Amino acid sequence: MGCIFSFFSFGGTKPKVTPMNSHENDDEILALKLTNTFRDISFRKLPKTENTFEKAVFRRWTTFERWAIWFVLIFAHYTYYWGVVVVLAIQQIIDLLALLQTTYLYGPIGFLAQDGERAGKGVKYPIWERYGPRPREKLVVMAPEKEGPFKAVMYLHGGGFVAANAECLLHSMTPLVRRGFTVFCPNYERADGLSEENAYPSGVISVLTALAYLKRERGIESIGILGDSAGGSLCLMTGCFITNPDLLVQLLDMFDTYPKELANPSLYPTINSQCSICGLLDRSSFVKRRLTNIYFAENLFMIIMCKFCLFMYETQADGIGPNIDDICDKINTLPPTNLIAGLQDPLLFSSWRVYEKLSQRFDPEDVHFHAYWGRHVFFGFPTGWTCGQWRISARPCVRELCDFFDDYAEN
Repeated sequence: MGCIFSFFSFGGTKPKVTPMNSHENDDEILALKLTNTFRDISFRKLPKTENTFEKAVFRRWTTFERWAIWFVLIFAHYTYYWGVVVVLAIQQIIDLLALLQTTYLYGPIGFLAQDGERAGKGVKYPIWERYGPRPREKLVVMAPEKEGPFKAVMYLHGGGFVAANAECLLHSMTPLVRRGFTVFCPNYERADGLSEENAYPSGVISVLTALAYLKRERGIESIGILGDSAGGSLCLMTGCFITNPDLLVQLLDMFDTYPKELANPSLYPTINSQCSICGLLDRSSFVKRRLTNIYFAENLFMIIMCKFCLFMYETQADGIGPNIDDICDKINTLPPTNLIAGLQDPLLFSSWRVYEKLSQRFDPEDVHFHAYWGRHVFFGFPTGWTCGQWRISARPCVRELCDFFDDYAEN
């Protein structure tokens, strides 16, 4: 779902860098300078922290832009099945590329991960385990080469609920492995846009099954979960369903195809923390405003992709999903939550919308929001694709992730 072509230029409004205090790392300094550029945006009076929503540049759509969006969405509606064919083809292509992932991690060229280290450094060769009965229900286990014990983290890949896989994004998790985490990366059931059995809540059920497997077969009692893009939505939904079992009961009562015993919270490890990166967390916030620090084509691309993927993914479970935004007012217990966004990503609005709702209902110390100068999935793309931009987005982000999970995770 990311705009790969957009990494080759900053596009749109260019930042005017303001001076900052000295920091230990040059990349950290530049990242803070860039994200500090837009402090004077008067969208809302917010505390002057290092990473806040006000640093993004945005405006309302012009008449021409509104008509262009309307036309493209109408076109997508009437060519829906052609779009499904394209998505299914993309699924197959990405699944084939997954076969090359271990070459990327351990090849002789030494590709860099998001922490600046060679991707395979200090990481055992991944192993695959089946955690559920459905075809895609396998997970990849990545562990440090050094001796344990290690803290457990689960990573949920993005792809708009309809594409991508865990294998293609393993490189982005190797920094956490080097930091001392064992990372479990499940593949989950994806929507195909044709049958309801693969639509919502199929992905959530896969993640619940994977968590139950980790407790039952590996004895994991406490785990942190994170996800990128659509994986960020699955992460927050799953974490909140486990910590609010009454909501999970309501969800399972809507469907006859999933076992009702999944509503038993004792099946799962304790969710000690959860983190969404560039999450697709609601249906509409990214349509209401235009980011001016990227091109209109990028805004339009993200709108059509998000809307189309959500249309393929949604089912009749209104009021109890498929996005965390739908259940924010029903959550009574919330694990420590971190919402991370890219300042050049239209889904910045989605993360901020959920942050506002959650921070009003729960302890602000347990709900965090941070933004980095990057486009959609800035954290997941291979560093070589970003023309060096990973140094001011993905690298400081991975440090924050490691610190966040270190604070809450248990061995």
